[in-house]
Amino acid sequence: MARPREFDMDEATERAMALFWSGGYEDVSLADLLEGMQLSRGSLYKAYGEKHAVWLAALDLYDHRVVQPTAAALSDVAAGSGLVRLARFLDAPAAAVRTGDDRRGCFLCNAAVDRAASDGDTRERVLSMFLNIEHGIRLALADVAADHGWPPAVVDKKAKTTLAVYVGLRVLVRAGTALDTIDTITAAHLETLSEIPQPS
Repeated sequence: MARPREFDMDEATERAMALFWSGGYEDVSLADLLEGMQLSRGSLYKAYGEKHAVWLAALDLYDHRVVQPTAAALSDVAAGSGLVRLARFLDAPAAAVRTGDDRRGCFLCNAAVDRAASDGDTRERVLSMFLNIEHGIRLALADVAADHGWPPAVVDKKAKTTLAVYVGLRVLVRAGTALDTIDTITAAHLETLSEIPQPS
């Protein structure tokens, strides 16, 4: 009969996520994980397998804890108009710094920059999470599209652009960009979301 696990796997994965979020995949050693997750080498290998599996578990936890709620908030019509929801979403990178001096950026965005090009498992998860967020953006834009009579092609362009701006803001925050610059970019993009496209 197998012995019950002597630690909470979600808590251990959350600790690993914090390490990877701050340091990236390459800079977090196995020794860092063992200390940060408060696990023995045997417990880590038995529960996860190896470092890469811990990394993927951390990404999956971020998806569950952050990405899915973000997409749900964007699509929640009870949370305000589409523009209000999009403004709240785009303000999140700067808000993290203003309220908690948190310049780690977005774990998803960091993973996209650090690992997606060289790691197929990471790339698959990153693209799936980005698509989920983009879907939420589209649902938020539906309100604006109805008001302005946007065709589907305009909604598609604005959804993709908004996702790209969000990722860029997260990267800029991690790089230490001044908040007034972040706020300027955010405000400028929000203006484009309320513009009525001119006929070509």
